[in-house]
Amino acid sequence: MRGAGIFDRDLAVVDRSLKAGNGSVVFAAIDGEMSIKRLLIEGNLPRLAFDSPEMPVFGAGEMAEGEIWGVARFSIRWHIARAGLVR
Repeated sequence: MRGAGIFDRDLAVVDRSLKAGNGSVVFAAIDGEMSIKRLLIEGNLPRLAFDSPEMPVFGAGEMAEGEIWGVARFSIRWHIARAGLVR
């Protein structure tokens, strides 16, 4: 989700009380795997997208099962190496 400013090893705060809307960055369980995507709503059809034009957009019918788990409220990036995490 680099296009949204979220990078590997960033911490993301997720708010499960917010309603996801068109353009929201969401955490979604897709076929049993947690993922962070951009929610796009076209008409009444929800789609999940990477924030990269090279990556595919997933329609609801293309997933065996999916659930919006929460909306990303903000992210935190470490600017110094954390012991044991950055090598």
